[in-house]
Amino acid sequence: MRNRVVPDAHVQPGHPARPCSATAGSIIALHVGGAMGCTCPSCTRAQVHSIAFARLAAYLETEGPTLARVLTLLDIRGALANLEALQTLHVEPGLEAVALSDVARHLDRLLGDLAAVPFRAKPQIPVEPTDRPLVRDLDAAAHWLGARTQDVLSGVHRALS
Repeated sequence: MRNRVVPDAHVQPGHPARPCSATAGSIIALHVGGAMGCTCPSCTRAQVHSIAFARLAAYLETEGPTLARVLTLLDIRGALANLEALQTLHVEPGLEAVALSDVARHLDRLLGDLAAVPFRAKPQIPVEPTDRPLVRDLDAAAHWLGARTQDVLSGVHRALS
C-alpha cells in the first residue's frame, strides 16, 4: 500500500509532501506551533494565535452560560465583568498578540476569583428553581470552571511565548 498524504499535508521547500510532524499519527490534526521541531507554514505564529482564539471561543461557548450563572449566584461582579469582556472581545487584524494579552489578563482575574470560592459556598442571591441542581454543588461547579479556565489560560500563555 502506498503512503497516502493526509489532507493536513503540506510541502516544505526541497521536501516531498508529508504530514506535519506535529500531527503525524494523530487522530486530531491540531498544530501546536513548533511541536517536534516542525517549521512548516502551518505552524506560524498566526496559526498559534488562531488556535488560542479557537480554544477561547469553544470555552466561552461550552462553559460561558454555566460560568455566568455560577458567578451570578456567587455575586462575583468583577469576574462577571471579566467574562463579559471576553465575550465581547473584538480582535483587529494584526493585533492578535495584543488581544491575547488582554485575554490572558481577563482569564487570570477570572481564575483568581474562581479559585477564591470557598468549599461549601452558598448562593448570595435568591435561587431560581432551575438553578437548584447547580446550587447543590456550587463550589464544585466553580472549581471545575476554574480548571477549564486554567486550561484555556495555559494555551493563551503558550501562544504568547
